[in-house]
Amino acid sequence: NIVAHDIAQLDPGPVAVGARFRGDYDRMGSMEYEIREYARPAHLGVQGTAKIFTWYSTFDFSDRDGGTRLVGTIDPRLRGLMRVAKPLMEMMMKQQMQKGLGNFKATLERRGESQPATPG
Repeated sequence: NIVAHDIAQLDPGPVAVGARFRGDYDRMGSMEYEIREYARPAHLGVQGTAKIFTWYSTFDFSDRDGGTRLVGTIDPRLRGLMRVAKPLMEMMMKQQMQKGLGNFKATLERRGESQPATPG
């Protein structure tokens, strides 16, 4: 499981297209990423850079059975000789994304259970 530390927005201003962030990640080191597409609340596209690779990720949100469905993609682009490892890297990153999104979902569901119901 890749754990993020010290994620910070690099530029002042709103979270919007062009906003840049940096974070330190276990086993991956420092990464920077920029929002390239942002159609709130339905779509987010992010381009990132790490020491040995760059990537492009998308996140699409839609209503589903009283909740939210999230579909994420990731396209890693390895540098130099690491390019031969792209199939393995792709598989590992997708697994990590699935695990991270599962943890995120569980956290949101726990928070939702702890919130008092509001009268409708």
